[in-house]
Amino acid sequence: MSTRFAFEKLFVLLALLLPLTAPAQIQPAEKIEVLLSEEQNPDTVVPDSAGVTLVRRDGPDNSQLLLIRLNTNLQVIWRKNVAVEFKGYIAQAKVHQGIAYLLIKHETYSITGFELVLVDLSTRESTVRIITNVIPFLPQLMEISDNSILLGGYFNYRPLVLHYTVSTDQSKILPGFFNETGNLDQIRANRNGTFDVVVTGLNNQRKRSVWVRNYTSDGILQKTILIEPEEKKSLLFSRSFTLPTGRQVVVGSYGRHNTEYSRGIFVARVEPNGEYETRYYSYADLQNFFRYLKQQKQDRIQQRIERKKIQGKKPKFSYRLMIHELVPYQNQLIMLGEAFYPQYRQVNARGATYYVLDSFSYTHAVILGFSTTGELLWDNCFEINDVETRNLEQFVRIRPAAGDLNLQYLHDGYIRTKVIQRDRVIEYKNSLDLLNRQPSRRRSVQQIDAYLDYWTNDSMLVYGIRPIALNDESGQRIFFLHKLKFTDN
Repeated sequence: MSTRFAFEKLFVLLALLLPLTAPAQIQPAEKIEVLLSEEQNPDTVVPDSAGVTLVRRDGPDNSQLLLIRLNTNLQVIWRKNVAVEFKGYIAQAKVHQGIAYLLIKHETYSITGFELVLVDLSTRESTVRIITNVIPFLPQLMEISDNSILLGGYFNYRPLVLHYTVSTDQSKILPGFFNETGNLDQIRANRNGTFDVVVTGLNNQRKRSVWVRNYTSDGILQKTILIEPEEKKSLLFSRSFTLPTGRQVVVGSYGRHNTEYSRGIFVARVEPNGEYETRYYSYADLQNFFRYLKQQKQDRIQQRIERKKIQGKKPKFSYRLMIHELVPYQNQLIMLGEAFYPQYRQVNARGATYYVLDSFSYTHAVILGFSTTGELLWDNCFEINDVETRNLEQFVRIRPAAGDLNLQYLHDGYIRTKVIQRDRVIEYKNSLDLLNRQPSRRRSVQQIDAYLDYWTNDSMLVYGIRPIALNDESGQRIFFLHKLKFTDN
């Protein structure tokens, strides 16, 4: 399916004390549906605040890109064909200051370069560049500043970041990588034109730690901050945010040494001089981390926590947790994460039995509010029902409305919603069926492949592919793009 794209920061509007109000309603608005031919791939969807651009391979031997520009009412403004050289796929796409950046990876992995298509969405003028590179890798992250592009990925399980300067057409691998295996957690463009690259990996003592490296817009390493865990802890995944004062706040998950399972959340307050202080919050310390469970199971867990504390022991719970967003709100930072667990299937081959990773199942989203000094202010959670996927990706989206925090996720063509106020839950849920199915005619989760994305202040986008009709087995598919409108009551 089409590439997922990072979108503009969503500033979450929360209030310390607000009365309960009627939650915002989400309703379908404009939509586009296109029948796909048997060999046709769905469009890549590139949203921005002024509209949305659909991109697909077109022309003889897929030698062109067809761009279709839509406004916020999903009306076609213009179409344009751009000739390209690479036979491949759009690996990354993003809009920055009215320019669409479309990165094409060649279908042959050993071809190391990339083709970059730049399109001015106002004038329709386009430029095609070839980004040279000597190391083959798949770009999983792309960040753009006024004159530079950073592409992040892995080579031989080691993270690397390629820096490309648009004005000089020069590229280079950023210094500070290739030493050890690790995870490339984040690439972030700062307001002053610099970049932060966040990596987790093993330090000299073989303890999993966090590196935050700051580079100039020209790709020169300015500063490296190493955040190390305390004894018997391991830092697993992290996100960084730089405050206007120059202080950085790094939020992530931690666990035991040499494990992928986390036991809580860490928050590091990093001063401009590099000094830092880290706080740890175990899942047992959070007030609402287990709220997604049924009440009876919640009670059993709470009793277990109390027994451990009476015995002078620390209650421990292990989860796999992805942290997706760290966004500012006044004097707070809001963290959004999702808990999941892997599922395996049995394979018999050559007289032996193996267990291979089959999919990931999601349990709940975790939302935490921190002060800018790293103090936990509140926590909450939002259950994620029946979501099973082969690829880990962000499902839950946040939208503020009249003091409430609306959380939505898309699954099998349904938009599911829950509303919270800080650590309080408004007992309101709705489930919007985008396909208007009859209750008795349920469909399997494999029949719809769709994504929910942020868009404008009062709307979201949902797009994907589905069968041409309910229970249709002909193989015909429809690409759909729907605008979801929010109305505050």
